Amino acid sequence: MSFFEQLKKDKEQFKKLDSFSSRFNFIVDYYKTPILIIVVCIAILISVISGIVKNSNTALSIITVNSCSETLDDDSFFYRLLNEEIDKDKIEVTNSLTLGIENNESEDVETIQVLNAVFLLGECDVFMADDETFETFVGNNVFMDLSEIIGESGKNKLTLHTDIDSSGNQIIDGIVLDTNSLLHKAGYYEEEVTVGICANCKNLDNATKLILALCG
Repeated sequence: MSFFEQLKKDKEQFKKLDSFSSRFNFIVDYYKTPILIIVVCIAILISVISGIVKNSNTALSIITVNSCSETLDDDSFFYRLLNEEIDKDKIEVTNSLTLGIENNESEDVETIQVLNAVFLLGECDVFMADDETFETFVGNNVFMDLSEIIGESGKNKLTLHTDIDSSGNQIIDGIVLDTNSLLHKAGYYEEEVTVGICANCKNLDNATKLILALCG
């Protein structure tokens, strides 16, 4: 039976249905696959559009892992730290992620996958985590070299996290903040934390300002 013959047969069958529910079920069964495809396409389109709008409205994206987020009322700390130069609404802080929590292995795998995707897509500008967690992501050019940003004076006075890049050169990919840092005093962490700028970050100027402010 040809496509048009089948279509004509289906139309005739549809006309014979005498109730709304039966006609509705017929349409759902008949167009199930096209409907699913359309719904998926709309969902993808909405996701892409929302991502574009989100990126256009974000001046600085910060991710903290294993932070004391439950003790924080809001994220205005970063807004104040940058001398209110960036609109508060344009600073995006994600502080709900955890890694290495006991009996939480399945969620750890999901978190690592999410963060790897975030790093790849450039959806994070500044990343903060305890050293063990930070180490999880080094070695794949995830973080940029901070040598020029902190300068010689910074190299001499700061505690640095170093790595070897893909060319075999040693780079400074993180700065270790002790418990007396402004970040700790704001309540974000209780132990030492390593801070880095993501290699694919989209707001390098603001990320640089934040790093220098945290080290000041």
